[in-house]
Amino acid sequence: MQVMVVTTHEGVPEEFYGAKLIGSRSFPCPLYRKVPLSLALSPRIISEVAQFNPDIIHASSPGIMVFGALIIAKLLSVPIVMSYHTHVPVYIPRYTFSWLVPPMWMVISMVMDRLPDARIAFIRDGPYREELEKMFHGMPAVFTGMLLGEELSQAYASGDVFLMPSESETLGLVVLEAMSSGLPVVAARAGGVPDIIPDDQQGKIEYLFNPGDLDDCMSKLVPLLRDAELRGTMGKAARIDMEKYDWKAATRTIRNEQ
Repeated sequence: MQVMVVTTHEGVPEEFYGAKLIGSRSFPCPLYRKVPLSLALSPRIISEVAQFNPDIIHASSPGIMVFGALIIAKLLSVPIVMSYHTHVPVYIPRYTFSWLVPPMWMVISMVMDRLPDARIAFIRDGPYREELEKMFHGMPAVFTGMLLGEELSQAYASGDVFLMPSESETLGLVVLEAMSSGLPVVAARAGGVPDIIPDDQQGKIEYLFNPGDLDDCMSKLVPLLRDAELRGTMGKAARIDMEKYDWKAATRTIRNEQ
């Protein structure tokens, strides 16, 4: 099987794990500048895809590139499938500093008050890192910046608990990454996360908290930080449960349900 990937960045390597890569000129989303957007409809890309002569096109993007993929599929008379992500106009306005920071700041502040030895690490990066660094100046907080591969795995593995306060996750990939590292997860009961977090983690239930309910969040988070045995039990359960989301298992599920 041969695969070609058209992505939103120029200057990409020629191939990745055997798949041919084609980069497209992009521009930052006005409301969330870390998200690159591209129609991928340049004559060069259309020509590359036509020469590749695909049997099927899979459009997997929450952005406008899906429209470019649809047009190319129509031009080449090739079947197309699309992955649903989210209603972008609904979720993009949620990525605002005023919406994101207060609940997260209050939870972390409460944790620091109750558990002075607690430390927090912000993994990867985002458009509001500078503001957050100012807010947490002088506190035991680490900002790692963008991490990949082994460094990212080590960052997850060095933690005790993974906190996910976001209410706009359509899947929750970072939750899966944390679970694969054997971390117990405390997350908002919103978006796609409830589909990932098992209802019963080795008899320890309800580690999803109601969105915006800081007391509910603390009632899950603090006991985990205080109890190493509980963390170990839930972390092992999370690692086992995560296995059903690996590529082989996911592909097997899709094939069996078609």
